[in-house]
Amino acid sequence: MTKPTDNVRRDTALIAGGGPGISSSCARLFAAEEMKVAVAARNPDKPVLETLEKVHGVRRYACDAGATGAAWGANEMLTLDVTDQAAVSDAVTYVIRAAGCIDHFLENHA
Repeated sequence: MTKPTDNVRRDTALIAGGGPGISSSCARLFAAEEMKVAVAARNPDKPVLETLEKVHGVRRYACDAGATGAAWGANEMLTLDVTDQAAVSDAVTYVIRAAGCIDHFLENHA
């Protein structure tokens, strides 16, 4: 992938299931490619998510995923139980409102 410039739209990725394996690896890769990355995890206090925040710029962010008027700032960390269909819908809506779209969706939960 090429690095975006100011006049190029950045891709957005939503990762459902923030764990120490594939999810965190993908979050690191996407952040390195300057993508907007939202990681949704049932427990945003996992040590691996703290590392993503500190080292790779993925911000842990416990939020009401259904909130309106969200502004995309740094990479996002959403609290999400993927077994709750309404919560998943709210998280997708939140990311679309905040970032404009979802280009890549990785569902990788336990």
